[in-house]
Amino acid sequence: MRRIWVLLIGVTISLCAAEATTLNVAAASDLRFVLPKIIAAWQAEVGPVSVRVAYGSSGRLYRQIQHGAPFDVFLSADETFPRRLQQQNIAGRTLYQYARGRLVVYARSGDSKCLSLTRLVACEGRIVIANPEHAPYGMRAREAMLALDVWAKLKPRLIFAENIAQAAQYVARGEVAYAVLARSLVSSPMLSDGRWQAVPENSHQPLQQAGVVIGDAPPSQAVSFMQFLQSRQAQTLFEKFGFQPIGASSGER
Repeated sequence: MRRIWVLLIGVTISLCAAEATTLNVAAASDLRFVLPKIIAAWQAEVGPVSVRVAYGSSGRLYRQIQHGAPFDVFLSADETFPRRLQQQNIAGRTLYQYARGRLVVYARSGDSKCLSLTRLVACEGRIVIANPEHAPYGMRAREAMLALDVWAKLKPRLIFAENIAQAAQYVARGEVAYAVLARSLVSSPMLSDGRWQAVPENSHQPLQQAGVVIGDAPPSQAVSFMQFLQSRQAQTLFEKFGFQPIGASSGER
């Protein structure tokens, strides 16, 4: 009888430890508004799982994970960084594509005459983009400007933000007149007074978003969470917040 009680106590302790596990997520900044909604929907299905999210540019988060940052899941605005982690045997073999990002030109004043990269050449005022050295939205903004032959003309007026969420803050505070942002951020309350227009998708490489599970022994909830990102419920939320869902054709919507 004593042995049975010991076994039962051991099982109880194990269950409590499992319930207390925290899922640590490294997430691209363009997910700042949609991810809390998705996490809440997932928790409603699986129960009370603790989730801790760190937002940043995908390139910076990739470097942190390379150097041993204790994340269980990495959600990147570009699939290049998760693939690199797989090649380095830092991440699991499965790549979870969950959405495609969209690039837009945003004007704080609400004036529509400057809502394209080519028209910005003739408009006065500084422009903020995410840093193209490590932020996918900045990389794609630079690609689009080069493709449209306006990079050299606009570069002297550019300000580089650490990530796409910081770029949104710059223009929201009035520190710049224009921004090249993620579509997922321009519907936020802090940007509701401005206007925006999509950047032609054929002017840059796709912002194919993807994630991976990190490490050899991640929490059991990690795979469940990644699979949920591809569910119909999560895909509906992604689309509501300005992303293109999995399998959607590129082009203006």
